[in-house]
Amino acid sequence: MDSRGDEEIGTGYSSITEREGMLGFNDNIRDYDIPFYRKKNFRLAAIAGAGIIVFITFLVIVLVLISHHSSKNDSPIRLNRPKNLIFLISDGYGPASVGLARTMSNSSKLPMDPFIRGLVASRSSSSLVTDSAAGATAYSCAHRTNNRFIAVTPDHLPCGTTMESAIQQLHMKSGIIVTSSLTDATPASFSSHVLDRGSQQLIAQQQISKNINLLLGGGDQFYSNITPLIQQQKYTTIYNSSSLSHLLNSSLSSNSFPEKILGIFSPLNLPYEIDRPDFGAEVPSLSQMVNFGLKHLHSISDDNGFFLFIEGSRIDHAGHQNDAAAQYMETLEYNKAWEHVIDFITNVDPNTMVVASSDHETGGLTLGNEALYYTWEPDTLRKVKRSSERIVSLTMESKGSRDTMEVLEEMMGTWGGVWNLTAEEKGKLEGAVKKGDDYNLSIEVSRVVSGRCGLGWTTRYHTGVD
Repeated sequence: MDSRGDEEIGTGYSSITEREGMLGFNDNIRDYDIPFYRKKNFRLAAIAGAGIIVFITFLVIVLVLISHHSSKNDSPIRLNRPKNLIFLISDGYGPASVGLARTMSNSSKLPMDPFIRGLVASRSSSSLVTDSAAGATAYSCAHRTNNRFIAVTPDHLPCGTTMESAIQQLHMKSGIIVTSSLTDATPASFSSHVLDRGSQQLIAQQQISKNINLLLGGGDQFYSNITPLIQQQKYTTIYNSSSLSHLLNSSLSSNSFPEKILGIFSPLNLPYEIDRPDFGAEVPSLSQMVNFGLKHLHSISDDNGFFLFIEGSRIDHAGHQNDAAAQYMETLEYNKAWEHVIDFITNVDPNTMVVASSDHETGGLTLGNEALYYTWEPDTLRKVKRSSERIVSLTMESKGSRDTMEVLEEMMGTWGGVWNLTAEEKGKLEGAVKKGDDYNLSIEVSRVVSGRCGLGWTTRYHTGVD
């Protein structure tokens, strides 16, 4: 979309050579990596797939028109566009994920169901199976690129993003709300330019320098290293859910929000929604953050409006870990966030466009497996009260001098609803325990649970499904 030099689009580097000299490819990073809605005069319409391309193309056209106008005239330009733009991504969310969450919700429809209008074909320039970096760059830049590239074209040129256009050319307020680290591939692709998604410290530095008004998510391990820059950019910082609530209430009472807010609620990713009860008031939910973000940006924005990016990040992580319980809970929470967006458009500012889509599917989930034959068992899945990640964590925290398998079996019964492991199940878990890799052990825990429920997974990674 834009082949200008780095300095022009605000990456913080004066040349491509300088950037490439500072960035190396990091092969050790684990790849953790709908609809269009617009209301005006209380009319509802929805598209997905093609709708998101329309949305991105709209901003690209706006950028071109304004750049052409500015070269001749410094006076402001107004185009006939929605005042506010909201873009949501459900990372790693495929068709089976929708069916899983719908069944587990005890409802015939999810809140987003009435707005679904199509599918998005996902692939990158380097592979038929995209990663989140290339997937998000296609949305943010209207450019296909290579896996691991963040808002950079295959020929290593930075591409201007929709968020940069909104801030720099349209003078909109802006925000990013995610449940992963803010430096993860998807949010990074709207707010930074690096050759490898593993360069998260550099991504954090670029994000803080972009004049983004609201940043809510995880990643304290990257932002704690740049405190002077955060202070220089005049961010109000908050670190837990209670502080977020206090700031919301005090700002609403005084009718005055801080102009720039940075909320960092975990060292890396926020806990899964299914695990959040273990963290008390420390960690907000996605829907709580979205509720805050909409009120904040609406309060500080003028007639130019705002651009808000929202991601249900950990839907993808649950797919990587083959964790059906964690995934459906993440999906239901994402739908709660969607309801906040619809409520905002309906009751606060109808002149708002919203686009929601996914970047790829993760895990190759199937609702049914060979063991149960033409059925799967939601009631068995409802017995699961913690993610496999958390079950393994609780096992390691609690075992002391006890045998790991003994404690793991107790935790799987208490929190996973799985008692009386079969010899085959126990053998796979014991093999994972011996390897000493908690992440791989969590996947084996997930597979035991999914097997009991009649669910299947084909991979720990992404798939190329629409």
